[in-house]
Amino acid sequence: MTVMDRVNDLTKQAREWYEHSPTAQRAYARFREDVSAVAERAAPAVNQVWERIGPLIDPPAKTEGPKDAP
Repeated sequence: MTVMDRVNDLTKQAREWYEHSPTAQRAYARFREDVSAVAERAAPAVNQVWERIGPLIDPPAKTEGPKDAP
């Protein structure tokens, strides 16, 4: 039995356990809701941070204005 066979077997066992466990399904649903709530609250802060550090990471290209004509 290869390592991948073992991984596949373990994955199959976990999936079958989850499918037959209402407690696990409820726990996953609560976890998914919690993660969504955290992501919703964090998104504005992440955007603010990105707006501040984005230009430091990738500064805007400098454009040259019109040159003075002689």
